[in-house]
Amino acid sequence: MENEGGKEAEKQDCERKACWRLMEKIAEAFPRLPICVCGDSLYACEGFFERCREIGWRYILRYKEGSIPYIAGEYRALREGERNYQERVLGDGKEWYDYVEGIDYNGYHVNLVEYGSCRKRVYKKGKRKGEGVEEQKGFWFATDLPVGRKNVEALVQRGRMHWKIENEGFNTQKRQGYHLEHQYSKDYQVMKNYYYLTQIGHMAAQIMEAWEKLWSQDRQSRKQRHRRVLESLKKVRLKENREEIGRRIQIRLEPE
Repeated sequence: MENEGGKEAEKQDCERKACWRLMEKIAEAFPRLPICVCGDSLYACEGFFERCREIGWRYILRYKEGSIPYIAGEYRALREGERNYQERVLGDGKEWYDYVEGIDYNGYHVNLVEYGSCRKRVYKKGKRKGEGVEEQKGFWFATDLPVGRKNVEALVQRGRMHWKIENEGFNTQKRQGYHLEHQYSKDYQVMKNYYYLTQIGHMAAQIMEAWEKLWSQDRQSRKQRHRRVLESLKKVRLKENREEIGRRIQIRLEPE
């Protein structure tokens, strides 16, 4: 998202307008690529539905009633008659799904999916260790993908991927030692270069965190682990595994 003309601006360009430009560029570069957009409630609007229809994209959006109140009203009026509610008992509580297909909004057929859960959480540390509390969650998703009893769970999981991107990506970079919120330069190109390096560092950290066996007995926080990795990179010289490299070269040289 960039301000046009390279001029200073008090307010950033509109996120929706930036999305429209990006959609056009991607559709032009990959006209045959099937794409399903996973986004937040900001994009639940007629303009987004229209553009998805024009370029043949699908969508799963986190829906909030304030986006398009009409859709929420139709869902509440129709869901009891549709009888799509299903509930599943879990070891620590329960979860449920419900949906209504084909809600007509200005000629666009929107399917609304509801997910809810009620689970018991036990605190494992701190002053409340051993204490149990019930946690309730609820989400709505708007989509143009077909919804049925067999795929509603998978559709909700795909819709919640946006939450994972937001919390395991941007939120981590803001609050887990990457200091993304700090402005390190007034030069726009320098800021972008810094963010590229931040992304590379975050990807490297995620790979290391995936090695659960290495950290299983380590009770330190993520921030402390990252600090240890940084210190080791400063002090320990990396060495190539010559046996591994030799084995790879041998595999490549052997005739098929």
